[in-house]
Amino acid sequence: MKQLLHLFLLCLLITTNSTAQSDCQEQLGRAGRLYEEGQLEEVALVLGPCMQNADLSRPVRREMLALLQEVYLFLDEKELADSVHLELLRLDPFFRQNEAIPEVRYLQNNFETYPVATYGLRLGIYPFSRPLIDQEYVAFDDLTIGSVTYKRRNDDQYGWTANADLSFNLFGSSIELATGIGLSNIYLRRNFTFLNAHTPSGENVAADLSFLERQRWTQIPLLLQVNGLPRSKIIQSRFIPYFLLGGTSEFLVKRSAQAIGPEIDFPGDENDRSASIIQLGDQRRRFNFALMAGLGGKFRFKQTYVLLDVRYHRLLQNVVDGTDRYLNDRLLNVFNYVDNDYRLYSLNINVGAGLFLFHSKKR
Repeated sequence: MKQLLHLFLLCLLITTNSTAQSDCQEQLGRAGRLYEEGQLEEVALVLGPCMQNADLSRPVRREMLALLQEVYLFLDEKELADSVHLELLRLDPFFRQNEAIPEVRYLQNNFETYPVATYGLRLGIYPFSRPLIDQEYVAFDDLTIGSVTYKRRNDDQYGWTANADLSFNLFGSSIELATGIGLSNIYLRRNFTFLNAHTPSGENVAADLSFLERQRWTQIPLLLQVNGLPRSKIIQSRFIPYFLLGGTSEFLVKRSAQAIGPEIDFPGDENDRSASIIQLGDQRRRFNFALMAGLGGKFRFKQTYVLLDVRYHRLLQNVVDGTDRYLNDRLLNVFNYVDNDYRLYSLNINVGAGLFLFHSKKR
């Protein structure tokens, strides 16, 4: 019985709202005819009750506001025209108003609509990561390194990044303060040639060492983004170029720091050594800072956008915890490896999507 009662009340509510919408549409038609006849004061009286209806549909309310705006302009009610125009912009900043009327064009020029904030999601890849060596070390005093390269193997994974972004307009300018939170997974391939590596049998012979290091960082950026357009032009433009510069706080996910697939090749197969994964978390600093700079553009579709940008990322402090440099026995004695002091720099390419939060105000 209660279910039938609820169903009846729901049907009654839908019918009531539908009737109210129909009545207001009729009133809008009547107001349009009064407007054409020049009875401007009557237009406001006819539309007044419907404008108080909280359930009025968005398209009908928009048409009523546009009509009231013109009425108040022709009646020289400037404050009322400003108020209605502002409400119309807040309801739909993309509504195409009747610019054939000079008074409407003049009114529009007295108002500015701009993105007070943007928020979105961004994904990217790291096609390039390299260390900047500050201090070199060797596993053994008599070990001689012939060469070191960082060339990727064909089957190496690419690093990736995933971010939630948020930015705010600053100082009524083209500058935005951007922040958010991100997660970056970075891979770095190391290839060593040793002239006299230590073998398990105690000999010193030439050998090749290679392994892929992974690091995963949680990032909290604080960036200044400079748009290539005045803020009031963004709502009119399809493409918004930008440049950004700033820094990020970096927090290493300790268990993610790993040497993946280390292998050392000696002249004889019987001496070769390999491993699947060796943990490096104890040899890495947990906290760092980074410099970030980039450029790109947003392609706007009304309130939404997609973006494409390129960002340079450089850690400013040594990645290695030097106090534990020689404590990884497997890397040291099996693979003849010990960390150099280094800072990491990378290049990433990003795509993303998000929303503009527009705000309108009188100039």
